[in-house]
Amino acid sequence: STPARRRLFRGFASRSLHIDRKTFTTYIRPILEFNSNVWNPSHEYLIDQTENVQHRFTKRIRQLSHLSYFERLSILELEPLELRRLRFDLVQYFKIFNNLSSITPVDYFNIRQPSLTSRAPVPFLVKPINKPNYVLSSFFYRSLNCWNSLPLEVKQSNSLNTFKFKLKLVDFFNLSWSVYCVHYFEGVSLVIPVCILRRPVVCILLYFILIICMPCVYMQSINK
Repeated sequence: STPARRRLFRGFASRSLHIDRKTFTTYIRPILEFNSNVWNPSHEYLIDQTENVQHRFTKRIRQLSHLSYFERLSILELEPLELRRLRFDLVQYFKIFNNLSSITPVDYFNIRQPSLTSRAPVPFLVKPINKPNYVLSSFFYRSLNCWNSLPLEVKQSNSLNTFKFKLKLVDFFNLSWSVYCVHYFEGVSLVIPVCILRRPVVCILLYFILIICMPCVYMQSINK
């Protein structure tokens, strides 16, 4: 809450960026990310409400208050909270598929084995179609598309630490044009369902809309 943030700022005499960052990552971010595999939101307004905690905290740092949100994150060496929660999901997937968890993959995932003659003979996860939204937004379904789109060398990492290291190098904003992974881009929510992107006519219209709108969106993000 706002009073809690004010008390936290008053508790430290130093206004060093390092101290401010350490304060956030020690006292606030762990609360926001605790057990996120269970509660990670899928609704846009809930994602934005969670992200706003970090947004407002970085905005209160006087040296950075005139900068945009992503510029502040870059200087503080922080990442969007939504991106971190996505990584937590994928790390848990890796644990499950590599027997590092008590969860048995075949009990919760539909793993498709393509034929050897396929252009991509790599096992992939199938998301069910006839399921309610609250089921599709649960842990076992919400990040399937992102997992399938990960480079093969990342998914076939020989250890958990190697997977985490390679995962940090993946650009989720440009992972695949047909897969929604992270919607929080430059402080603007861009949620585009995969089913829409599979329609060529809609893709063409969407492409021209983005060309026209993105310059205006970018200018707005700079002025934040």
